[in-house]
Amino acid sequence: MFELLLALLQVLGVILAGGFGLLGLLTKYRDEAGRITRWGRVALVGVVVSTLVAVSAQALEAVRKSRESKASAQRTERIIAEVMRAVHPLTDIELTSWILLPWDHAEVRGYRARVEPQLRRIDAEWDGNAFKQPRSCGRLSCFAGNQQSHAITAKTVAEFSTKVISFGSKSPLFPRETSESPPRHLTRTQIHIAIYKDHIDPTHFMAMWSGSSDPVDLRFSVRSDDPKLTYELAHQKMILYLTGKARPRPEMSKGTIVAIPDLAGTQMIVSLVPGSMSQRELEALPRVSEVRYALELRSVLMRFGDRAIVLASGDDTVGFHTSADGFPLWSYVFPSKLEELGTPRRAKSK
Repeated sequence: MFELLLALLQVLGVILAGGFGLLGLLTKYRDEAGRITRWGRVALVGVVVSTLVAVSAQALEAVRKSRESKASAQRTERIIAEVMRAVHPLTDIELTSWILLPWDHAEVRGYRARVEPQLRRIDAEWDGNAFKQPRSCGRLSCFAGNQQSHAITAKTVAEFSTKVISFGSKSPLFPRETSESPPRHLTRTQIHIAIYKDHIDPTHFMAMWSGSSDPVDLRFSVRSDDPKLTYELAHQKMILYLTGKARPRPEMSKGTIVAIPDLAGTQMIVSLVPGSMSQRELEALPRVSEVRYALELRSVLMRFGDRAIVLASGDDTVGFHTSADGFPLWSYVFPSKLEELGTPRRAKSK
């Protein structure tokens, strides 16, 4: 319609200009007294009308060119966006998290009473030599610097600003399967991630996905096969350390987020949910359920593609909520520009 109107005005402008110009040549537009004749007035009106038509056609032409230029720019932006999506696929998602255990909870006090004296004794006997065992480590397998899951290490680390003692799932200091079911179950905690293009109210979010029909753009979960515990001696806090690769849940995702640029402006919900349960934990379900709601997410390191972001408690960009089914969760909105989507990761040296 727009193109037809422009063409009609252009043709009409040419016809009017030619017609009234010819009228001015063939007729007398002033009489003997110098007054404008009837044909002169007709020619004058015609000149004004043809001028307005020409101006209107010119304005429409400018609008058309502006629209074409804008459309061309949009096409270019789409092409660039598709290229960037191909160059930056959302792959190799890894999460590392530090979770504060409810150390004062009634269901954890028994475990705390067992391990804290041993941890203090290890600390007292450690002389700062990273390769010398404290005397009490004989049956506890304390090997500083050893990365095996039974090892116990004591060191001062910058991220905690304090001396810590760390141990894995095979250490005798780890919660026992039989007599310490609630704290043992906490070490199987999983991290669930849901990402929305259209933001939601986090308090309406269901952390347990089973049976959920919530239209999430991207879902994935992270489970650590080798959880570790880190005890902060100065603050008397126990931190659960989990790290692992994301397990996509395509059956619960819309599939609209497949590349890093797709994350721009999206909302991410990070929730802590229970992992698999042993038969003994199932028998103690009321006690286990009570304590798992008391977990506190301390910080998360998320690696995706060639980018990485760090979220920590106290950040202004992080919102803290409780899900509709009672689990602790974080909400975070990704920046709207690709260059702000996390810090580029350094390539690993070969």
